[in-house]
Amino acid sequence: MARAKKREDGRYQVRLTVGRKDGKPIIKYFYSSKSISDARRQRDEWMDTHNFGYDGVPTPAMDGGMTVDAWVEKWLTSYKGQMEANTRDFYYYKAQAFQNFKREGIRYGDMTISAIMPIHLTEYLNSLSGKSKSTIRSAKMTIQQIFDTARMNGLIPRDVCADLIDTVKSMRLKGTYEGHDALPRDMIDLICQNYHRHRAGLLVMICMFSGLRPGEAAGIRWEDVDMKNNVLHVRQARDLKHSKDKDTKTETGVRDVPIFAPLKRALQRNRDMTGYLCTRADGKPHSKESAEQAFDSFRYFLERIVNNVPNPEQAQGFRKDKFVAALHEQKKEWITVDFTMYDLRVTFCTTLYDAGVDLKTAQKLMGHKDATTTLRIYTKLSEQRKVDSTDKMEQFLAATYGA
Repeated sequence: MARAKKREDGRYQVRLTVGRKDGKPIIKYFYSSKSISDARRQRDEWMDTHNFGYDGVPTPAMDGGMTVDAWVEKWLTSYKGQMEANTRDFYYYKAQAFQNFKREGIRYGDMTISAIMPIHLTEYLNSLSGKSKSTIRSAKMTIQQIFDTARMNGLIPRDVCADLIDTVKSMRLKGTYEGHDALPRDMIDLICQNYHRHRAGLLVMICMFSGLRPGEAAGIRWEDVDMKNNVLHVRQARDLKHSKDKDTKTETGVRDVPIFAPLKRALQRNRDMTGYLCTRADGKPHSKESAEQAFDSFRYFLERIVNNVPNPEQAQGFRKDKFVAALHEQKKEWITVDFTMYDLRVTFCTTLYDAGVDLKTAQKLMGHKDATTTLRIYTKLSEQRKVDSTDKMEQFLAATYGA
């Protein structure tokens, strides 16, 4: 496997396995005083010259005729086939979004796998500018797995994913995602009506009706739930990235949050449970990946509902592409559901604002270290409400007295 690092002498080093002798790998090194990308360029040029593929496997019979669509289908079957349905569903939709992306009128899925270059992957990720951090990172993770395994199987000669990390970092540095937004009322109603039909439903309800951060929601245990006094005791959080419990983000993160009626109904459905409120399908605590996959699976579940897909709970075997094609024949479009876990938290803060809860109380319930963060959300909401009120007034006057 090709690996990269910065040496003690300041040079960047990339290693490549070019063969084996007596069962031991033969390693070739490439160095650059400029950057890792330059060292990788030297490696790629050497691989092209010597017709070597992933880990030094010669690829004289490289199958340049296999399309991206064909490889993704094989990749899903071979590498994701044994995963649970919701996880396969997650990768299927992420891959399909890449396959359906078009550059200069050419659909990526119709291209041969060997024709894909780093620019194609970069332009796809750039198209996600404005999406949430988790959406961009999960897209990067999926296409990197697709093309890394393609290279491992000798379908492409070079690492086309080498610069994806830098691409994602640059997108975040540009600040293309301008905060989070509250969910509209019809989406809130849709969730309340259907959360119990999906295993991630309780996680979503907790975030939306208690304002907990994702790590806090994943770290809540049933002993923290006081149904008698209608209080949720937030005492710790879950470090999703490292799969372990930790203290809350700030000291003010330790707090008591009222259990409001919609959340109480959701909790009562599972009141005899023990341990963590929200877990993976196997009952173990959430990791970063499993929480994101569960949440994305819930959103796709909602998409199937709003698009009137029969048996929306059944992700396995559902082919979105065929359903979308059928909709197109009826001159209809697939309706997407796109929100983040932090949008749920902002939804709770918005509810506090609409209910007239004062700034200091909202700060405590949200677990903000100081009131500045809460004030920023409240100010944004106030400006939005002014615009909404102005629009309604203009519509009323136009309808009453004419434009």
